[in-house]
Amino acid sequence: IRLSEHSMKRSQVQVTGSRKMGHAERAVAADRTSTTAWLSALPFFTPRVVKRVRARVEALMKIPKDWSESMQVLHYSQTQHYLVHHDYFDPARYPDDKRWASGHNRLATVLFYLTDVEEGGETMFPY
Repeated sequence: IRLSEHSMKRSQVQVTGSRKMGHAERAVAADRTSTTAWLSALPFFTPRVVKRVRARVEALMKIPKDWSESMQVLHYSQTQHYLVHHDYFDPARYPDDKRWASGHNRLATVLFYLTDVEEGGETMFPY
């Protein structure tokens, strides 16, 4: 958590249909009110603890590191949320991006909870 404190910014979502040539437009949205720090944005080095966690995820998922996105730390204050959403990209919404047609999409999302709260804080998988 300490590693991410100085890099936290308001979380953003990908603008539907904006992915072209591997780049997507991102924007702040009312659906997602948390803050995020991408660990790939840490200055100068990747801390050993981040490398160890990535190695565990690779072993768990049985996929190479270059198949995964950078790790991120999310923070939710008491009233913040991320409404129901899919953690993959529907290829029909991105017809100009050949990566989705060839299977380059999210296979899974791996979550680690670094703190606990007495009430609330749920993650729900409704589908």
